[in-house]
Amino acid sequence: MSNLSLPKAIQSAENFRRLTNPEAKNLLEGDINKVISGTVEWFIEDTRQGSSIRARCKVEISNSLGERLYLDGRIVLDRPWQSHWILTWGNKAHHEKPATIRRLDLRDDHRNPDGQFWDRATHKHLWSVADKNRVAYTPTDIPHDPSVPPNAPDDYRAIFEAFAKEVGINFASDYRWTDPPLSTPAPMTTTLWDVP
Repeated sequence: MSNLSLPKAIQSAENFRRLTNPEAKNLLEGDINKVISGTVEWFIEDTRQGSSIRARCKVEISNSLGERLYLDGRIVLDRPWQSHWILTWGNKAHHEKPATIRRLDLRDDHRNPDGQFWDRATHKHLWSVADKNRVAYTPTDIPHDPSVPPNAPDDYRAIFEAFAKEVGINFASDYRWTDPPLSTPAPMTTTLWDVP
């Protein structure tokens, strides 16, 4: 069957570069200089048609291989004790199929394929070609109180920096942390009778 008979979206997806297991291992464990520089900037994001509003940052990671790497932080505003920290490779705009190579979920649910379950518990996801990021484990290197909700607010900077350190990321001299905006903005509401 020729590519001419396939829909354009499928043809396009076939041309995307995909991360391999050896490449992912090298990005995590290889002797690669990975650096975050500049200011970590947060923005508010409305997800799932308003059912969840979160603070989010997405930081580009410079590296000696020239790969597109990003460290992404997400904090649900009505559950600030639940956060997600994600190391992602790839960018669709550059014909790459993005892959979450490592993900830290604080106080969230997950079930491994073997049935192991985290109920509002902290876990880290591993990535492979076969499993994507369906396999997780319980980390011991993240500075946080595991209770739900925690007895004290999370130190998001300490969590961000510990996760970055675990995946081999360094910080440039111009690296600056900014705290996430945790106050929930008022929802935008417009009724038909308010429209002129």
